[in-house]
Amino acid sequence: AVSGWIQFFYEKENRYLQTVIFNIAGDFRRALAEFIEYCYTQFAGYELYLGFPGDNLDAIGYLTENGWSRDDQSYNNVLFFEDYEPRPETADVIKVTQENYSDFRKLHECVQGDMYWNADRLYEAMDEWYIYLYCDNTEPVAAIYCRDCDILMEIFGVDFKNGRYHKEAFRVLLAKVLNECKRQGKKSMCFFGDYESQRDILDMGFSCVGEYVLFVKKI
Repeated sequence: AVSGWIQFFYEKENRYLQTVIFNIAGDFRRALAEFIEYCYTQFAGYELYLGFPGDNLDAIGYLTENGWSRDDQSYNNVLFFEDYEPRPETADVIKVTQENYSDFRKLHECVQGDMYWNADRLYEAMDEWYIYLYCDNTEPVAAIYCRDCDILMEIFGVDFKNGRYHKEAFRVLLAKVLNECKRQGKKSMCFFGDYESQRDILDMGFSCVGEYVLFVKKI
C-alpha cells in the first residue's frame, strides 16, 4: 500500500536537486533516510535541498543529528489572488529587461553569495521571472524577483542597496508583482519571508501558514 508521496526535480547541468512535496503517513524518519540514500546512489555530486515545516520535528531532528546544517529559516506565507484587491502603483518601480539588467545585476551580486539563483542564472531564465527595480531619482535601491510557476507563483527574494531594509521600496515592489500576477490570472503566491519583512508581508494580504526550515548538503 502507498504510504507517502515524494516529489522532486533536478537540473543535471547545475547538479541541483530539490524536493517539492514530502508527505509521509508512516515512519517519517525512515522514509527520509531511504530517500537520502536513494539520492546518494542516483545523484552523487549534486546539492540536495530539503525544506520542511518548522513543526516537522522528525525531519529537523533527523537531519540535524546526521550532520545537515540549516541553510535558511523563514516564515511560509501564502496569498490567494481571488481575495486580493490591487494596490496603488508608482512610477518609481520599473520592469527589468535585457536592456536595463545591469542595474539589477549590481544590486543582486552584492547579496547573492552562493545562492543558486545568482545574477547569471536569472538572466538566462528571464522569461520565467517577474523582476522589478525600485529607483530613487533614477538610482536603483531595491529589487524584487518572482518566479512564474504557472498557477503557483513564488517570490524568491527582495534585494536592497547596502543590504538595509527599505520599507517603502519593499511595499511598492510587492504591490507591483501582486498586481501583475492578478492581471495575468494567477491563482496563488507563496513568499518565504524573514523577521524584518514579515509584518509588511502580512499587511499586504498574505497569510502565514507556519515556519519553514531549509537544509542543503552536497551528496
